Amino acid sequence: MVSHRPGARVTLGFCANAEFVYRTLYRPGQTGGGRYGSQGVAGAGRFTAGARFAVEFRCRRVVRFSVTRAARHFWVSDAGRQMTTWVAEMLQTILAADNLPSLPAVALRVLDLADQADASTTDIANAIEKDPALAARVLKMVNSSLFGLPNPVGSVQHATVVLGLRTVRVLALSFSLVESLTDPNVAAFDFQLYWRRSLTTAVLAKLVAEAIDINRRDEALVSGLLCDIGLMAAARTVPQHYDLIWHARRTRRVPVQIIEQEKFGLTHADVGRALLQKWNLPAEICRAVATHHGEGLEAIPAEDRMLASATSTAGLLSDVFCGDAPSTELESAIQRGAALTGIPESRIHSILERLDGQLKELADLFSVSIGTSVNYQQLRDRAVAKLAALSLSAERENAQARSRLEEVTTWAEDLERRATMDPLTRVANRAAFDSHLKDTLESAERERGNVGVMMLDLDRFKELNDTFGHPAGDEALRRVGGVLNQVIQAPRMAARFGGEEFAVIVENLTPREMRDLAEQIRVCVMDLGIPCNTRQTNLTVSVGVVHTHFQHELVDAAELVARADECLYDAKKAGRNRVEITY
Repeated sequence: MVSHRPGARVTLGFCANAEFVYRTLYRPGQTGGGRYGSQGVAGAGRFTAGARFAVEFRCRRVVRFSVTRAARHFWVSDAGRQMTTWVAEMLQTILAADNLPSLPAVALRVLDLADQADASTTDIANAIEKDPALAARVLKMVNSSLFGLPNPVGSVQHATVVLGLRTVRVLALSFSLVESLTDPNVAAFDFQLYWRRSLTTAVLAKLVAEAIDINRRDEALVSGLLCDIGLMAAARTVPQHYDLIWHARRTRRVPVQIIEQEKFGLTHADVGRALLQKWNLPAEICRAVATHHGEGLEAIPAEDRMLASATSTAGLLSDVFCGDAPSTELESAIQRGAALTGIPESRIHSILERLDGQLKELADLFSVSIGTSVNYQQLRDRAVAKLAALSLSAERENAQARSRLEEVTTWAEDLERRATMDPLTRVANRAAFDSHLKDTLESAERERGNVGVMMLDLDRFKELNDTFGHPAGDEALRRVGGVLNQVIQAPRMAARFGGEEFAVIVENLTPREMRDLAEQIRVCVMDLGIPCNTRQTNLTVSVGVVHTHFQHELVDAAELVARADECLYDAKKAGRNRVEITY
């Protein structure tokens, strides 16, 4: 599908077996053939095998073509003009509309002065004071609690000295924008909700920006104020399209930008950015408005990302306060806002406590109706009540399912234990040991920590089996496993390595502490009494210990186990029932 701008000379060619449709947005009476009506010229047809078709004409407004199915190729020539998509066509229609809001002359003069390097506070003040009503509103806001100045400000020039050129410029621009939008004439558009959301976002953006960089709070207020201006512009200029949006939103209860993207391929954020660029607003404000739903934040230059993140966070929170998202999503919105801005969640809670007072004050300063707002405590109470109701309902409806889930979970945990535990000794098995040692070494390498491995072997175990039988040997292994489970606690691990051999993995112990731990195990095993027929016998154990620090060397699992085995061999060779260590 392609579109062309007004004035373009267009030539089209189609090959065989191509279906085609065309629609031009000519005014009635424009030459071109087809069917005339209030929407212009329209037609459809099919080319047969071997047929070629060409048409040449000049666009008066916009022409759009689409080719489907077996079109082999088609071409369009428009006298060097770049082709645009239907998305661009819709955007162009909005921006060219006669009923689009426009900036008053005073606001344009203030913006022009702001771009001049030699503009003074007097120049800005004089421009604003040419509109007495605007000057009075600026002074009223400067003296409000939103700024909290210790002494009253009596003139616009005094305000520019106290607050700076940028702040006063932003205030004048804010009032000018609101003034340009206070005479709506779109029946299906909820202007009260529009202003409640716009002012809520503006206050939140300002408060969030203050928490990050107080010097950007004024741009943040304007960015928040303008987040939904694309909705206003589109609703005024293409109401036939946006009536579909409002209907879909009422029936589907999904965010408006999702429906816009599905139906048009662009959102009110895109429209808002284009409109603000047309007004020559600062680029950082245009970017913040374009990304206020979170898409594209990562592509914004680092110096402007703070403003965009503050605006996006304000949008997330406004969704909840204005009913676009359920109250139960409040905590989630706070968490996402904290992640976006780096502000602690506790600070965002404090910001929300200040919202309602500043929102009502700002609405009064702008003289707009926002209906009934919801304060932070009311919203939290509502969220808690809703969560409690949902929880109670879920408890009643899902008790049986939860019980089944618990059974399945217990079964799965039991399977996992069986897969990782030696059934005789009740310590970890060899597979679990290998996995745990691998993870431990990777962690130690990252953190430059230390790791120790012990290899334990029951002395003269074969003689025990041969003399008293395998049941006695099994009992001996069980009791040694009990000692290890008692002495070795998570995150350390004791495992049966194989046969009568056991292994232990520890972290963050000194060599002396490792020796002491090994000695504790050795003594506990020696104190065991193993029932053998009508009497008891005692066991001893030899222990080989290796200790390594990853600040000094890198070692893999196989080498570490081999070193511990060598120490175990030395312990056996030196007479058994002893500990040998290397580090």
